[in-house]
Amino acid sequence: MKHVFTIFLFYGSFVFSFGQGRTALGAEGGVPTGSNTDGIGTGFGAWIRHEKGINKKFTWTASAGYLYFPASASATFPIPGSPPITFSLTGHYNFAPVLLGTKFYLSENFSGLYFGAEFGVTVRTFKGTILSYGYSQSVSERDNKFTMVPAVGFHTKRFDLAFRYTIIDQSNYCGARIGYTLN
Repeated sequence: MKHVFTIFLFYGSFVFSFGQGRTALGAEGGVPTGSNTDGIGTGFGAWIRHEKGINKKFTWTASAGYLYFPASASATFPIPGSPPITFSLTGHYNFAPVLLGTKFYLSENFSGLYFGAEFGVTVRTFKGTILSYGYSQSVSERDNKFTMVPAVGFHTKRFDLAFRYTIIDQSNYCGARIGYTLN
């Protein structure tokens, strides 16, 4: 959690140092789609984004967020001549993406339909417990992965709605975001 706080602190300093543009806060939901997503539930989280115009139709973006994905799985392994061995795993994934990108608006006033792309790094953390026959073992894993996010969305004066496909190694997910523009 301290890494998420550090990311938001860094992001806040970055936004205030450049000052102009618009900042939005919002919520995001995601459904895992990668090859290793069995047992991973629908994720939810929050994000913050700063956006500034480059010309009449393009903006650059800087964003950071946090998503939580619950996870659980179980497996039974048959052993000839012995009772089968059963394992269960419960835990959660935390994703903390830090992204830079651009948006292209179809209209010239930075509202309406847009297409976007963001690139950056996501800090992935897994924490869980393996259970088998009364034995319990805590497990955790943390890594940093390159992230790419194509998106299509609609922006009004105060609200931003986007549908995104986040590509993070084998932890991809389809997501929907809704945000409120602060300025």
